[in-house]
Amino acid sequence: MTVRPRIVRAVVPPDEPHQATPAAAPPGETGPGETGPGEIGPGETGPGETGPVETGPGKTGADDAAAVVADDNPPPKDGAWKTKRATAAEIDETVDPDFDESTYLRAFPDIADAVRRGVLASGLAHFRTTGRTEKRLENAEYRALLAADAGPATPQVAVDTLTISPSGCTLMTGWSDDRFDQLTEITLQTRAGIRHNWTVFPRLIRTDVERTLEATPGHRFGFMLVAAPIGRTSGAIDPRTANTSIFSFASGSETRPRRDPAVASDADLRDLALAALPTAAAGDLDPKVIHGILDQHIGVQIAAINRLIIDQARSRLVERFGPQHGRYRGSIITVLRGRSDQIVPRLAVVGSGSGAAEYEYIVVVTNPDQFEPALRAARIAAATIGLSLALVLQPGGDPAGTGEEVAADIARSDRLIFMDQSVLPRHPDWALQHSALLEGVPTAQTRLLGGLLYHPDGSLAHGGYYFEQETSLLPRPQDLPQRVTAVHLKAVTQPTPVASRPWPPARPVIGVPAAFLSVDRAWFETLGGFTRHYSRAEFDDIDLCLRSLQRGVPAWVHPLPLWYFERRSPVRPEPSKGGAILNNWLLHRQWDSMIVAELLGPEPALLNVASNPSGADLVSAA
Repeated sequence: MTVRPRIVRAVVPPDEPHQATPAAAPPGETGPGETGPGEIGPGETGPGETGPVETGPGKTGADDAAAVVADDNPPPKDGAWKTKRATAAEIDETVDPDFDESTYLRAFPDIADAVRRGVLASGLAHFRTTGRTEKRLENAEYRALLAADAGPATPQVAVDTLTISPSGCTLMTGWSDDRFDQLTEITLQTRAGIRHNWTVFPRLIRTDVERTLEATPGHRFGFMLVAAPIGRTSGAIDPRTANTSIFSFASGSETRPRRDPAVASDADLRDLALAALPTAAAGDLDPKVIHGILDQHIGVQIAAINRLIIDQARSRLVERFGPQHGRYRGSIITVLRGRSDQIVPRLAVVGSGSGAAEYEYIVVVTNPDQFEPALRAARIAAATIGLSLALVLQPGGDPAGTGEEVAADIARSDRLIFMDQSVLPRHPDWALQHSALLEGVPTAQTRLLGGLLYHPDGSLAHGGYYFEQETSLLPRPQDLPQRVTAVHLKAVTQPTPVASRPWPPARPVIGVPAAFLSVDRAWFETLGGFTRHYSRAEFDDIDLCLRSLQRGVPAWVHPLPLWYFERRSPVRPEPSKGGAILNNWLLHRQWDSMIVAELLGPEPALLNVASNPSGADLVSAA
């Protein structure tokens, strides 16, 4: 059944066309302790924060969220909705004091219909042009309605989806016909004394609502709200009690639609929020549009939920096998992303050469179905290969693709070597070569290093990350293509087999991949480890490297050759389309201000100062 819109009082200048809520500027931290991009840490939600705030005891639930990007509190811009009700007298001092927009439209349905179809901007516009001459304010029906003091009708609101997790994560989507009375605030209480309160939120194009209301395209009816849990109170909430949200409008009116929430786990709720991102921009391919939506508190909240999920899955059981020593040269950490029968042959290849016995080997198992097979394989490896092996069994799985980090704090060495399951050494004595690098190369070149990853045909698959600025054309319906310039992350590759040329020399790079990443443990901890904000840990490696570069220590690629075996189906689960959108936004909001022209290209000019051991010039230049 077609729903007809109710006519409500205009609370912004009716002659002004509606403008979408402007995209926030690149965020800056409002909480204490934040100094610039890349420094991730807890932060308090400040006044005017664009997302949930706390009214009860405890810290705000967006502690982690506020730390994702530097600021999520965009200042008001020209064209943003005004929260103060504009009266007719304020709009035009010559307007008759008896004029009332809502009453005028109710008294004259033909004018209301013209406003609804976009023929007229408002009832006031009609009154200015012809209504005054026609003495419409003297109409008997108008005078009767005015005498009855008929208040403005509350705008229509529809909550399409309301999903809440037992921990308090919240996802709400819907729409509001607030063309004449701007929606200014949404409140949802999830627990006694604790509520989510949104005062700035993205407004989305909803063509289905436009058709239902027979509205002229241009107004953004839709909304999307995401919130991480608020407070640090113990115990799960009962999502079924959080079924009434409060929608407040500029005129002071409120409506409280009831919607029984669907109950989902934190991971499922996060996935639902990510699934909504590809359609949030209504088909607009310009990254700035979807980034503007994420800027309005959506991005930091999803990232905070992602981190919450990872923290919940960090319980583990550690079993050690083989010879044990107090300290090792290094700790080689690998996440098992398949069957446990890969453990023994992999250890036989990785740990068979000279110097391999000086290292410990840590395998993280995240699939509970593989726990028993992994324990059997570990006992076989201890009896046949004789290496120091530790199994880390993670019952909570690996919901964000960061299983490597759960093993870092049990390592018994000062060197962490993250080696993906798809990477194997080209030479048996690779461990000896790695040890020689640590002893014979300046410390500034070994704090964070990577090797050369080669395809089985000998071509270079990955020789380090670099940034490249590229311009592309985005198609637009019934218009010329739009030119978009953006910075993209790329990998150094070489299709020519290595047999035809010498090994590339060691050099500083923007970053090295987590497929093989060797880092000084103290430096890794100083940088804060992996951020755990990215979906499926897609950019955790480059984010770590950029934080190191920001402190004056670039990553280095050394001539340590390794095989890289890609598969048709990736060993590491890839992010969804929505996850890729979130990751791209996080990376650019964090680091775009740092990527200057001198850091672009496969051989950035600015990294030449890395030969300065102090790295002072690099810090000041970046």
